[in-house]
Amino acid sequence: MCAQRALVAAFTDLDVDALVALRTDDAWVRMPPLPSKYRGRTAIRQFFSAVRARLRRIDHLAPVRANGQPAWGEYLRDPVTGRLHLAGILVIDIAGDLVREITRFETAIAPYLGLPRALG
Repeated sequence: MCAQRALVAAFTDLDVDALVALRTDDAWVRMPPLPSKYRGRTAIRQFFSAVRARLRRIDHLAPVRANGQPAWGEYLRDPVTGRLHLAGILVIDIAGDLVREITRFETAIAPYLGLPRALG
């Protein structure tokens, strides 16, 4: 559970160093249906460093389970309406206190997980 809380904080703060420190040495980041896959701390650091500048702050991560694994609905706040809109789904695989894999899915699977498209 400690790794899960730390991961939520790292994602909401877009803290690349924390995101990398929470990984096993052979960790994966995947984003189906895109063919891109990043393996190992160096590749994951390069990936998150490159996308950090383009990412908006993640305003809320709603916890769920996906295939028995910890997962979160990733919500971003609309600057005009103030509502939170689902932007993606993160599913993780934990090895001890470290994250072995993060898979980010598009919002199409949200209904299967009971995640609403918008909050508030």
